[in-house]
Amino acid sequence: MGDAEQHQASDGGSAAASEAQTPAQLLQRQYRVLLHALQTGHPVIYQQRQRFIHTLSFHSSGGGVEADVYLAGQPDTIPPMEITLDPNYRKDYAFK
Repeated sequence: MGDAEQHQASDGGSAAASEAQTPAQLLQRQYRVLLHALQTGHPVIYQQRQRFIHTLSFHSSGGGVEADVYLAGQPDTIPPMEITLDPNYRKDYAFK
C-alpha cells in the first residue's frame, strides 16, 4: 500500500466518502448551526423571510435528540431543517 493509499485509509477513505453524512449527522449539524445563530443573534431565513430564533430547546427522544425551535413572532414550533442562516447578514455592519 502506498503512502497516499495509507493516508486515505487512515482518514476514513476518499474525500467524497468523508463528506457523505448520515441524516442523523446532518440533523446534529443543523442543531449546532441553530444554537450558534441563537447565541450570536445571527438572523435566519424561514419561508423567505428574515427572522430571529427566540427559543431553542433540546430534549431526548428514543435514544436521540430532538429540538423545538421558536422564532420571534411565531407561536408554533418550526422544524429545524426548514430554517437556514441568512447568507446576506454581515456581522461587521450590525454595530456601525
